Amino acid sequence: MFKDNEHVIRQLITSYYQLERFEDVIILSEQIKKSENFLKSKTNLYYAESLDKTGKTDQAEKEYDGMNNRFSNYEARYKYGNFLLKNNSKAKAAEVFKTVASEAENLSSRERNEAKIWLNKTRDE
Repeated sequence: MFKDNEHVIRQLITSYYQLERFEDVIILSEQIKKSENFLKSKTNLYYAESLDKTGKTDQAEKEYDGMNNRFSNYEARYKYGNFLLKNNSKAKAAEVFKTVASEAENLSSRERNEAKIWLNKTRDE
């Protein structure tokens, strides 16, 4: 009854990610990744991280890169930078971190407060 329900699939993805069932995250994400809201969702981040954790680094990089949009996705962009560092793309990682840090200067205080954790971590890198 709910096998095609996007909300239910997102909840399962979150649960499987927390249980470290990364192959299941990948399988379910493949079902909904064409949804227009998928690129902006936490489930897309779980998908990218699951691809990385299962050794599918090329696919993971593609997913992370798709979330690397200006003035958004600060958690995903921080994790993308770390992914790049881990995979010896230091120059590209530095570019991601510098871009995020420069964007932070243009955020309103409310936006900066909402993204505070990820902005601070990015600055630390």
